[in-house]
Parts: sequence; structure tokens; C-alpha cells
Amino acid sequence: MGFLALVFLWLLVPVVFVYLFILPLKLMIRGLSDLIYLPLQLLTIAFNRPLRQNHALEHATINVLESRYGARNLSGLARPDGFLIRGWSDRVSLEMALREAITRLRAKETHLAIHGRCGTSRAAGNILIALLFVVAFVAGGRLDLYTLIVGGLFLMLISPYVGILAQRRLTTTGDIDDVVITGIAPVYDRRPGLFGLGFLLFPQAPGAYFIGTRIRRWR
Repeated sequence: MGFLALVFLWLLVPVVFVYLFILPLKLMIRGLSDLIYLPLQLLTIAFNRPLRQNHALEHATINVLESRYGARNLSGLARPDGFLIRGWSDRVSLEMALREAITRLRAKETHLAIHGRCGTSRAAGNILIALLFVVAFVAGGRLDLYTLIVGGLFLMLISPYVGILAQRRLTTTGDIDDVVITGIAPVYDRRPGLFGLGFLLFPQAPGAYFIGTRIRRWR
């Protein structure tokens, strides 16, 4: 029995070491990194008006597709020259949803520019979690399980609202009066095999569409 107790204690030492030293240090380093990188990322978007406009159009189009056509598992990516809608293959309904999104945004239905699954919401949540880790570590010198659980539950409750606020104030804008659609292009996922010629033998529907935009220059 004494031998087994020694073995157990010997195995317990690295676990305690990781919990008391390595894990808090790792969380603090990750927290400091997120506190520097994520706010800079949000501010980069905030000062790029075409990107914010395309981000709003991306969200509005996805919101219309979800409400009108019952679409699920859609995702998007905004760029200064347009935005990508992934997970939708029918071009006709996409164009209809895009036209509706533009019309409603220009009619000041700015709530369409907000989407619950946006990466902005996750980024805002990560910033709050990182801030919790850093503050708790600096204040107490360590991160205990109670702090992580209580703080994590609290942040889970408020991070969606912070994310929506960040979308509304920083990463989208419903003012799209000067945005012009330049085209809609299908994006196909590559098919491996057959020396890269599989797409010739096995036609497929597009996995995404890229909607190009430009800013109209008023005279």
C-alpha cells in the first residue's frame, strides 16, 4: 500500500505543477496576445469603410437567405472588394436575397447588418475572456478553478451582447447607398485525384459565391 501511495504522489506532482504554474502562465500569455491582436483586428475593420459595408451586406444577405429560404450552415467572409457567401449553391435565389438585402438596408433596416454567428461576436468574447485571465492572474498571482468557472459563465452571458455592440459600432455599417454590385462569381471547391481533372468528369455545384462590389464616386 505504501508503494502505491508513493506512485500516486509521484504521478500527482506533475499534475499539480501544470495546474499551479504552467496552465496559468499559458492562459496569461494567450490572454495578453488576444488583448493585443484582437482589438487591433477590430479597429482595422472599423477604419475600413468599404470592408464594413461589405460586412453588413454579407450579414444581410445571409439573414435573408435564412429567413426566406430556411438556409442553414451558411458562412461568409467580407473583403474590401466584395464578400463571399459559402454554403449556398442556387444563384437565382442568392441574387434575389442580395437585392432584398440591399433594398432593406437602404430603407434603414440596419438590424439586418447584425448576425449572431459573426466572428466579431467570438472575437469580442475572446477579448473579455482574455481580460478575465490577465486581471485574475495579476490580482491573485494564479488562476483558480472557481474564478474560471464563475467568470466563464458570466462572460458567456454578456459576450453575445458585447459582440452585437461591436458589430453595430465597429465592424458593420448600414450606410450602403454608394455601394455598387459589380458581379456574382461562383467559387468551386477543388476536387482531388485524376491529376487535378476530377472536376471535368464529376461536375459539381459551386460551394460558394463571391459578390464583387465597388464604391460609387459621386460627382
